[in-house]
Amino acid sequence: MCRLSHLTQYEDEMGREHSMIFDLLNKEWALALIRYKEFRELFGDADRVKLLNEIGGGLFWDVQQMSWDDLMLRLTRLTDPEKSGRGKGERENLTVKQLPDLCKDAELRQEIEKLVTKAVNATQFARDWRNRRISHSDLTRAIDPSAEPLAEADLQKVKAGLDAVHAVLNTISVRMLGNGGIRNDVIITPRARAILAYARQLVDAVQYVDSLIDPNDTVPFTDTTAAAAFLRKLDRRPEWQETRQVIELREAARRFR
Repeated sequence: MCRLSHLTQYEDEMGREHSMIFDLLNKEWALALIRYKEFRELFGDADRVKLLNEIGGGLFWDVQQMSWDDLMLRLTRLTDPEKSGRGKGERENLTVKQLPDLCKDAELRQEIEKLVTKAVNATQFARDWRNRRISHSDLTRAIDPSAEPLAEADLQKVKAGLDAVHAVLNTISVRMLGNGGIRNDVIITPRARAILAYARQLVDAVQYVDSLIDPNDTVPFTDTTAAAAFLRKLDRRPEWQETRQVIELREAARRFR
């Protein structure tokens, strides 16, 4: 990924303020792409979702909802109007709609304006989510969600929106800055991958212990005699606390079947 770490080298083409805007938008786009990758890693596969539900469905449902809302907000911020508010409360926004002003060449400006329009259209679904569910609670939808459902949204649409924003940034990078462009990727190992790996190791471990205690799957996990016998094999005295821990371990193992 191309990051503009030395802004002064672009000031001749963009000017100081515009070069800063371009750099900040590039970083915002890259962070949104990272968040997309993390979400896809956790919730983009049915088997992973099943595992997370078994570990703590309520908690990870909250994480999924908050992460999805974050993606919707990031897409809309990248493609928001140039200004928000009215009168004294009017403020400028960091958005790709600022980018056509970077272009001194009229032909390039027209091309960037078309790409910006495509990016806005590609993220319109996210704006509906922001306006009617995240930032505000639409009364009609709250009363009857089927009356006016939210815009159709999925990970493919999120990626398409990010790709459309990338097209704007990349065209400016190639045409104005004369470099190799902005790589449409972020080289990271999703942090969620470690969580999933640890969770799978935990599941495999408790299931393995349960299989040693009950290889034929015929003994209830609440059986204290089986738990005590297992502890004796480990040269452990079957005290009540340790027996209870073995029972809890077996109960956990059964949840992941």
